[in-house]
Amino acid sequence: MTNKEKKPSYLSSLINSSSLDDKSQSKVSEAHHQNENISFLIIDALASVNGDIDTTGDVVIDGVFKGRINARNLKITKNGQVSGIVKVKIAEISGAYEPEIECSERLTISETGQVKGKIICDRLEVKLGASFIGSIEEYSPRVTEAKK
Repeated sequence: MTNKEKKPSYLSSLINSSSLDDKSQSKVSEAHHQNENISFLIIDALASVNGDIDTTGDVVIDGVFKGRINARNLKITKNGQVSGIVKVKIAEISGAYEPEIECSERLTISETGQVKGKIICDRLEVKLGASFIGSIEEYSPRVTEAKK
């Protein structure tokens, strides 16, 4: 079977099912081909993890995670549950999340997403059916850097 004939992997389907528009998805695909060092960390549906994640890559949570996440992008799937402080560029939440998330570019809460706590972001998209209880602040690099 050649590379063109291979079926998409579970990882590919999780990553590519994000709400990125066609233009953004194209940029991600192009960046991936230019830089094969892009990393992905996946916590699968059967896993329950406590700790800290600090990566320049992307994180996909399909299981349960408790701790701190500092990454490029975060995707919490419909089955995923995250409890902790998160700092990323782009996040898509389709599962459950609490208590504080900071997104320097965009946060999307999908129809099945449940967010409780504080959101700090530049752009926020909340789909019909999503659940959000908490507060929202505008992302400001100067303010967030001063808090460190």
